[in-house]
Amino acid sequence: MPRLVASRRQAEVRAPLPAAHAATRYARHAPERTLLYALVEAHYPDF
Repeated sequence: MPRLVASRRQAEVRAPLPAAHAATRYARHAPERTLLYALVEAHYPDF
């Protein structure tokens, strides 16, 4: 029985990604547009 569990895990790891996941594109994060970034930039010498 443990051998079946191991083969299922291997099959899950080797399974291809779903089409919806493959279609997603990278979107750059924009930390300079956050309040925290603005506060640190404004008060940097105090830190």
